Amino acid sequence: MLNARFLVAAVLSAALATGCGSEKTSEPSASPATTAAPAATAPAATTKTATAPAAKNDVDESPKAPEASKANASSEPTPAQIDALQKIAAADGFKDMAPQTDLWVALFQLKQWHLMTFPDSTSVPPGLNIETHNGKKWVMAFTDPDRLYEYAKARKLLNADGTMLGMSVPSQTSFEFFESMSGLAGVRFNEGDVGWFAPMANLRAIHTHLVKLGRLQP
Repeated sequence: MLNARFLVAAVLSAALATGCGSEKTSEPSASPATTAAPAATAPAATTKTATAPAAKNDVDESPKAPEASKANASSEPTPAQIDALQKIAAADGFKDMAPQTDLWVALFQLKQWHLMTFPDSTSVPPGLNIETHNGKKWVMAFTDPDRLYEYAKARKLLNADGTMLGMSVPSQTSFEFFESMSGLAGVRFNEGDVGWFAPMANLRAIHTHLVKLGRLQP
């Protein structure tokens, strides 16, 4: 169970509030729960994930705000750029709104977010991986398949053969999908040592705010 204190920040613009936060990860509840979503809202088919991600370059680079976060809204940031933005935003406990804005822009510039599913669920789409923190249910979302796989491996959620099932949801309409499920407190991104989150009521507002700022295309 996570006992870390949430750090929530807000931006106010034309009566629009947005928010996100960060916290270091400890142990979640003993086992993940699942939740059902209506079949009509299923954004993508369930697919099998490879047994292990490709090896990554371990070169330690100083975090810099990637150009993708401020460039054409149609450009898709790389995992390294997401990581750099996350480090910058987390450096002061997610208090400075400028790097938070860059991070959220990059998140929504991704074509899709990646989610883990369970094949023994009877719901359609198959039950999503939900963790309970401080008595609230959060859906776990990841910015790339490798990060999702590493999360599943660390949580000992892989199948006996080292594989797992997952699905993707288009980032630009993700809030519609998540809002169709009841009982969710929000979405947690890249759960690991340090991740970030948005309460469910804020996810759509964040996207709307960034569109109004001209940082995202409608």
